[in-house]
Parts: sequence; structure tokens; C-alpha cells
Amino acid sequence: MGVIELGVQTRMAPTYEDLLDIIKQKDDTIIAQGNVIKELKEKLEKVETELHKYHNENTPPSANKHLKTDTKGLHAKGGKRGAPFGHKGITRRQQPKEFNEVDANECPNCHSDNLQDVTLLKRTTMLIPPT
Repeated sequence: MGVIELGVQTRMAPTYEDLLDIIKQKDDTIIAQGNVIKELKEKLEKVETELHKYHNENTPPSANKHLKTDTKGLHAKGGKRGAPFGHKGITRRQQPKEFNEVDANECPNCHSDNLQDVTLLKRTTMLIPPT
């Protein structure tokens, strides 16, 4: 039997050495793929143990900083805080419209009327009208 002719193409059966070469190539490919699979499994185990640290119920949310988005805005980029340069600021009037004097005639604890002013306290209270 030897050569089989099928139309234009002729095809010969592979030799024993050709078959051995094909088997050797397949074996090398399988060994290389096995090494890649082994490396990927090791990486997967490392990632899973690292991820397990952050999905633990006892881990506070503040420890998961790598899972949060960057919320620092300009501060993370080194930007200036406050109003931009050249901005004309406006300060509220610090003149009170009314004065209320609060004075105690007796001590609230012992009800003694022998009192002296230790310090005078000033406080400005501003009422914001509802809009």
C-alpha cells in the first residue's frame, strides 16, 4: 500500500520518527502548560489570602483603603485650600443689634447671694432667616 493518490494531492503516511517528534512536541507543550498552571495557582492562592484579610467581618472599613475611591480631591494632588487667588472676600458685620445682660442674684448650687463676677463672657448669636 504506500502512496495514496487523491486527485491532485498525494499524501504519505508519517514515519515512525515523525510520530515520535510530534509526541515529543506535545509532551513539551503539556509540560509548559503544567508549569503555567502551577504558577497561576500559586498567584491565585496569594491573592485569595490577601483578599480574605479585607473581607473578614471583624476588619473595620478604614482598613480597606485600597477598595475606596480617592476622595481627597485637590488635597491628594497638592492643590491649594480655600478661595482662589485674587478672590475678594466679604466679612459679616460684627456689630450686634441688641445687647442682653444676664446676671444671677444667687448661686444656683448653694443659693448664696454673696456673688462676684469672675469673667465676662461675650457671645454673638446670629439668627438666619428661613428661606
